[in-house]
Amino acid sequence: MIDIHKVITLCASVSKNIEGLVSHKLSFNLIQAVARGKLHETSHSRILGEMFRYDQSILKSFLDEFVETGLFRKEATWNVLIEQDHIDITIQGDNNVVIIENKVNNASEQYRQIDRYVEQKYSEGRPNIYVLYLTREYPLMPSEYSLDSSKDKCRFVTATYKYDIRKWLNSKLLTKDRPFSVHSALYHYINYLDHMFGSDYNSEIPNEIRAQIEKYLSQSGNDRNDISALERLSKELLETSEICRKLMNERLWAKIQVDLNSRLREKGLPRLLSMQELGWDLPDAGIQFSIQGMDNKFYAVVSNLRQRYIGIIDRNNNGPLDNSVVERLKSLFEPMQSAPAQLTEARIGSTYRYPFWFKVYDNDSLITQYLQLIDILDKRKDIVTIIDSKK
Repeated sequence: MIDIHKVITLCASVSKNIEGLVSHKLSFNLIQAVARGKLHETSHSRILGEMFRYDQSILKSFLDEFVETGLFRKEATWNVLIEQDHIDITIQGDNNVVIIENKVNNASEQYRQIDRYVEQKYSEGRPNIYVLYLTREYPLMPSEYSLDSSKDKCRFVTATYKYDIRKWLNSKLLTKDRPFSVHSALYHYINYLDHMFGSDYNSEIPNEIRAQIEKYLSQSGNDRNDISALERLSKELLETSEICRKLMNERLWAKIQVDLNSRLREKGLPRLLSMQELGWDLPDAGIQFSIQGMDNKFYAVVSNLRQRYIGIIDRNNNGPLDNSVVERLKSLFEPMQSAPAQLTEARIGSTYRYPFWFKVYDNDSLITQYLQLIDILDKRKDIVTIIDSKK
């Protein structure tokens, strides 16, 4: 985990010695060097959260820009919590609370993730709940998989790092009145984001899109300055985008299952079953297996989320898996340690746990790695029994 305070100190120290290099536009970025090219979502959240803690004027500027103008003045004090109760950033007063969910690296949604955050704050007696969903390039709402039952208990806002956060950092924070150490740290962070996205952060509306919107408004008999008409159009576009995303995901998921089952048949291995066939209400698929001498039933799973995962899943109603079970599972995965794998206790829902998983970035790799996982299980007949699911 990167120590943000050390990074800020280093930024200040190094910047004093490289002002000449920067003025000649030679590229040097301390965060880029320390992070080896990529900050995790938690690091981005800590940078924002530490800014808010350092200077309340930065917090005020952020709330005015992204949540609600004047919200800052509604509380005598604001408390900033970072990575507490699984929430990336919580900004809370006595009556108001802002939940920030950071998806800058396109992290996948978790089952009822935003629902759980909202319910938690609602139960604490804070009636005014705002959820700010920070995404990478496109303003996205969470799907019903993440936010469903609690959507009427919160006010929802979206913003992007590529356009909104960078524009705010440049225009509102990178000012001459900041202390040198803060100015230097901000410079490096903005420069790091520019490496991620390119230097253009202005989100001007392309002329052809602006023309289409103006045409739509005129054809609909609306005043071009009628804000409510634009709000209706925005809502329609978001709903259409969500429908397209669902259709694309369904068709892609169907193709993956067909391709996987075809490969499994070639190898004489059990057919892939949907979680519904296995009696689970999750959008995943897998094959069943058991470990000798243990009551647990496990599933080798490929996960149907925005970012795809494969791994072992277990239904466990009594908390984390026993260490001996985790170690047995870990030993099965030793041949796959070259993959970006890790043990995790990440909660997916109130009764579901993925004791072991790893992320896969493209469909070909997903199929290849999943078949490798199945092969490993099939060869370890000394400790594993694959439950026949051929139909």
